[in-house]
Amino acid sequence: MSTDSPPLPDHSEWARFEISHAVELHAGKQSRVFRAELDGIDVAVKLTDGRLTDRALLQTRTALAEALAVDVAAVVRPQRIAGALVQPIGDWLMTATPFMTGDAVDLARPGTSELLGRTLAQVHGSMALMPAQSLPPVAALGDSAFDFDRSDWQLLHGDFNEQNMIVTTDGLRVFDFDDCGYGPIEFDVANTLYMVLFDADVHGRPDRYDAFRPAFLTGYAVGSGEQLDNEIVDDLVAVRVSALGHWLDNLTTAPIGIRTASGEWHQVLRTFVRSRQRLRD
Repeated sequence: MSTDSPPLPDHSEWARFEISHAVELHAGKQSRVFRAELDGIDVAVKLTDGRLTDRALLQTRTALAEALAVDVAAVVRPQRIAGALVQPIGDWLMTATPFMTGDAVDLARPGTSELLGRTLAQVHGSMALMPAQSLPPVAALGDSAFDFDRSDWQLLHGDFNEQNMIVTTDGLRVFDFDDCGYGPIEFDVANTLYMVLFDADVHGRPDRYDAFRPAFLTGYAVGSGEQLDNEIVDDLVAVRVSALGHWLDNLTTAPIGIRTASGEWHQVLRTFVRSRQRLRD
């Protein structure tokens, strides 16, 4: 959490929306998450710093998640607050979902990587049918100097990784569409691979990525009925790495999590970028 984050809502502000028993679960760079009761329902309430977030974009993305949840059982449907998907509360923007109990995603568990691929394919299939939205490209593509052919772009999750999903008794559930935007389907796939690659590289466990990649791509092919071009996927992993390098060199343009990270973490990120670019060259 940033030291200059807005003050948290007081009891009366929570009560105005029929929210009670708010217990903080997580504090990030621009958001804070609470477990609470909303109209007697157990929910996860997310407060996003309204000074750093475009309310209209958050509204559009939350509405998309609500619509997706109708067609894709894995998508967690947002919980409306006093009839609205996004509510201002102080300097925060508030959203909510039903509170999900379950286990963190374990990529080492047999079948999990393929399940993630199938689930992403299902999300993409439903997103492809949605009407055009007033949303920009996903962040890494918007900051890329590469001249993309946008004829086949569609809506993407934007941050499909194990941190944004949970394994419940009803199966895998996916949430957090706050980075949703446009791009080629291969980018969402590449971005998921990038996240696993980064974790494997930082922890010196390349075997984790080597095991995840083929199973994830197989799952996506099974779920979509489409075999993705490995070369295109690899190119987009490189684009994602390049975007990170660009953000590190121009911190004012970087996502808040990178912009406000410590100098020590910036060095970890730079080391990763250099190592991947050397291998690419």
